[in-house]
Amino acid sequence: MHKHNASTLLKRRERAVAKTQNWHELLQTTYKYALPNRNPWDLTVEGSNLNHDVYDSTLVLGLRKFVNRMINALVPPDINWLKLVAGTLIRPDELEERNLQLQTITDTFFHYLRQSNFDLVIHEAFTDMSISTGVLQINEGGDDDPIIFSAIPSDKISFESGPRGDLSAFFRDWHSVPVEYAIELWGDDFSVPKELMDQSDKPLTMDLYEISFYDYTDKIYRYFVIEKTTKHICFEKEEDSWEWVGFRWSKLAGEDRGRGPAIDAMPTAATINKAMEDEMKAAALKANPPYMAFTDALINPYNFQIAPNSFIPVNAMGTESWPLAPLPGGGDISFTTIVINDLRSQINELMMAQPMQMPQAGPVRTATEVAIIQQELRENAGASFSRVQRELFLPLVKRVLWILKKKGLIEPIVIDGKEVAITFATPLSASKDQSDVQNFMNFFELMSALFTPGIAINLVDAPKLPRWIGEKLSSDLSLIKNESQIIQLIRQAQELAENAAEQQQPGPPQ
Repeated sequence: MHKHNASTLLKRRERAVAKTQNWHELLQTTYKYALPNRNPWDLTVEGSNLNHDVYDSTLVLGLRKFVNRMINALVPPDINWLKLVAGTLIRPDELEERNLQLQTITDTFFHYLRQSNFDLVIHEAFTDMSISTGVLQINEGGDDDPIIFSAIPSDKISFESGPRGDLSAFFRDWHSVPVEYAIELWGDDFSVPKELMDQSDKPLTMDLYEISFYDYTDKIYRYFVIEKTTKHICFEKEEDSWEWVGFRWSKLAGEDRGRGPAIDAMPTAATINKAMEDEMKAAALKANPPYMAFTDALINPYNFQIAPNSFIPVNAMGTESWPLAPLPGGGDISFTTIVINDLRSQINELMMAQPMQMPQAGPVRTATEVAIIQQELRENAGASFSRVQRELFLPLVKRVLWILKKKGLIEPIVIDGKEVAITFATPLSASKDQSDVQNFMNFFELMSALFTPGIAINLVDAPKLPRWIGEKLSSDLSLIKNESQIIQLIRQAQELAENAAEQQQPGPPQ
């Protein structure tokens, strides 16, 4: 195995960690208003109340709706949201047989994916993506659980971008890892530094740096685990597959981390939070006003605070003053109600938590209304969906198929677009396919009106229609007869019709 210098690798990690620190303030503030009880950037003790100073939950609810909508639109739990199809180099006469084989592999892919913890972990990854960057680690498991997914918190991971802007290196920190845990994670090949073993008799824990990157020179993925104090390489490997998947909603040129919609909505959420805090304080002072207590003693203006039900000593201004008098009000901020409602609408629009209102006669939406909503969602965030599909789906599928192939659960395949390609069957993609079918039906109806249905059906390649419609509607192709079988059925129907005409008997319905 190719040896790398630990010092060089650690310097590379330090550069990536330094760039991560530049994001600390922005991500800490965004998590505070969008996901206060899951804020990894807020250094507190375990069990702390992290949302004690959050007075409005508009962004919290908006982020929750956004994540659920993204999961239902891109990786719905009960739908095969992609399929493998024959590539461009497959001959036309082999397409049908090859697609049936790939459909079997697709079914196997989703069978083991649903047996894994993917549906549990992907929610955490999408939550981090809605703020910055979602990170998945896909590891090989045992015979019972061949695939193991892990969602990595955003504060525990640093990145390095490649020449094409993709994430080409991941740096993860492990703190106070017991030796037995490390051996369980990395196997018997994990080497514990001898210097640490000889230090004390106490239970040994280590701080480890996990460094993984793509070697552009050797065209291979390299992986290292380095102990912090001794700079000892405890574990290393090289593979033609990578366990890391990092995906972003959007990014700026030159930045490694992504910028999710919650970052755009954060300033508005902070404004609402401050307005709500001021309004609650004003309401408390109005309901329980502080009182002025008149006295002729010396007064220190620095030893009292204005708070509900408090007493403020003041000098009497006249001879007929009451012993106690309420403190005069300092203003009315009730105008914030109108402003807050407008700001909440802006957050809901940024987080796509305000669905399009459809005119409907009943409580149930029709299929057309749902298709229009999906079309609206695809148009509003088409570029971001394309980025997520490219950065999430392709590496995820390649990694899972690589593990299944290594375990002998599927036949070897290479997804390169030539032999095997990926088509997406998410609800957003399905809405486009349904639109293609509807456009064809409109065309056929128009041809039938101009000519006749009998002539219109002869204007198209009818034997190819069942498979084409089946693919567009994500149907099981094994249940649909192939083109040659359909041609044979058409010929049999024509022969029956001719025989019936000769015998002057009514023929079969067309």
